[in-house]
Amino acid sequence: MGLINWFEKNSDISWIVVVGIMVIIFYLSSIGNLGIPTRPGSGLLSIVYHFSAFFFLNFFLILALVRGKRYNFILIALFISILYGVSDEFHQYFVPGRVSDFEDVLINNVGIFFSTIFYVLVGGKK
Repeated sequence: MGLINWFEKNSDISWIVVVGIMVIIFYLSSIGNLGIPTRPGSGLLSIVYHFSAFFFLNFFLILALVRGKRYNFILIALFISILYGVSDEFHQYFVPGRVSDFEDVLINNVGIFFSTIFYVLVGGKK
């Protein structure tokens, strides 16, 4: 895939995307009430948000770390993404009006693992 290779070669841009996604996740987690359901299993919008945010976070983190060198850094990207997802839920525990729950961590991890599989199947071929 040409675009994946481009992001790998231009890892500075991939890092900008990664940091941008992290900032957006942290900002949204800091808002007391987003107007979306906050209880576990309480809405498709919440599931889509968690899955998508961490899918793209991990995907661009892989692109930033791998830089065409392949699989050496995929496990590091997985670890960082999972740790960020857990820390995001921990952070929400201290935000009034927000709920920290294990189901969100699971949905985050599903997005992370799907992006890893996607990268290996689509982008990791050379």
